[in-house]
Amino acid sequence: MLCAVGHLDRIREVPVHLVVGAEDTETWEINNPGDSNWMDGADAAGRTRVERIKALRENYRSLGIGTTLDIVPGLAHDGMGVLDEVRAFAAGVFGGRG
Repeated sequence: MLCAVGHLDRIREVPVHLVVGAEDTETWEINNPGDSNWMDGADAAGRTRVERIKALRENYRSLGIGTTLDIVPGLAHDGMGVLDEVRAFAAGVFGGRG
């Protein structure tokens, strides 16, 4: 379950950033039933991280949770490669504070 009953309104107030590389399409690490990182049913949301993050965005939208989704062209699974998008999102949320 996403949240406890009664907290959804508060969650809707939180800026949510979703980011993934457009080329993050390898499946060997996330389609591995029986491995320690496997969760039954996860594959129903898509085979790749790109497909799954889009499904997550749609799930959030159906609950009235706004999101910003950045799909970074030419990037595979690389956390450091999305820093520009993360920084831009944070700057929009926090502005010049900090």
